[in-house]
Amino acid sequence: MTLAALGLLTERPRHTYEIQRELHQRRKEFAAGKPRALYHAVDRLAAAGLIELAETVREGHRPERIVYRATAAGQEELRHWLLDLLARPGQEPSAFSAAVSMIGYLPEREALQALSERVAQLEGMIAAIDAVLSSLQEQFGMPRLFLLEREYERSLWQAELAWVTELIGELRSGALAVDQEWLHAHVAANGEAGAAPGAPLAVQAPKTRRGQVHTEGGPELTVHWGGDS
Repeated sequence: MTLAALGLLTERPRHTYEIQRELHQRRKEFAAGKPRALYHAVDRLAAAGLIELAETVREGHRPERIVYRATAAGQEELRHWLLDLLARPGQEPSAFSAAVSMIGYLPEREALQALSERVAQLEGMIAAIDAVLSSLQEQFGMPRLFLLEREYERSLWQAELAWVTELIGELRSGALAVDQEWLHAHVAANGEAGAAPGAPLAVQAPKTRRGQVHTEGGPELTVHWGGDS
């Protein structure tokens, strides 16, 4: 929100309501519809000397509105901020990445069902954003420059769709197994902190046939064989 407000104020002086309206018109979903956050952002920018009072205006019988403009320091800060954000990939964890890392806790059938539902939702989201992009550009003449974040969002969904689809294929073919029985056996064999140096590791291979294997000094494990593993 702070970044978006500072950017609009470098274009020309605006009051807070106008900033909010412009964010909505440009479909900046990450910042639109949050008036309280916008007012806090403007206060922080003013306190930091990045924006300043330009004038006070009154429209009809409405209360006076304070018009702000970006200072030279604000324009320079925006430049450095944007360059840093564009150049440095973020490492923000997502709830989905956490769930994927713990997929072994689920029965395979349920995991497949959940992933299939995600595929259907991703396909719907991609179709919807395609319709929005087409409408905004063709019917409303919205410049592509204002829609780049939507294109980026779509590309992330498309990449996720391809990855999840491939994961489903591996689970269904047996190239990757999700098995709670194996998970509990692996923990029992290797301990919470991992196996000791030199100790045999319980390795999960694709599920094509089963055999009972006894590891030295450990419990009997159910191992799945098949594929290249």
